[in-house]
Amino acid sequence: NMMRIPDPVSSKCITAVAAVSLLIISAAVTIAVYPLLPGMEDAFVNAMTYDPKIRLFVAFPDKAMHFDVLEQYYGRILMKKTLKWSLINKMVDDMFTSEYGDLGRKEVDFFGNDGVCLFKYFVKNNDPQKQYAWSVLTTNFACFILIAISYIYIN
Repeated sequence: NMMRIPDPVSSKCITAVAAVSLLIISAAVTIAVYPLLPGMEDAFVNAMTYDPKIRLFVAFPDKAMHFDVLEQYYGRILMKKTLKWSLINKMVDDMFTSEYGDLGRKEVDFFGNDGVCLFKYFVKNNDPQKQYAWSVLTTNFACFILIAISYIYIN
């Protein structure tokens, strides 16, 4: 029978299969969780949404729109390229008094660009995740080629 294993399975083979399986699972979990880490917020948060009563920010304001509003409110800001989301959030919070209550701010992150939480396959040139998305897509393509070659080799 061609489907039967020709030799006895050694513990070395079992260890190798377990190690490769663990490596694959670790890589998949890392790719999925990495954009959600709080320390990666500046690279993977595209915009913020606010409560509709906050009319200063409509739709999905990105860093550039926030920067323009903050510059109008605070005056000249010299660090446009290095403005982090944590600083933007602090500056926006300082713009509103407590009578506004909760601003209802939510992040529009890497997985939240669409109605469902999908990987962001179609990135624009100005997306902060362009390199990450292309590296994952390249890895997926390499895995596809490896699987296709394996099937050709097996048959």
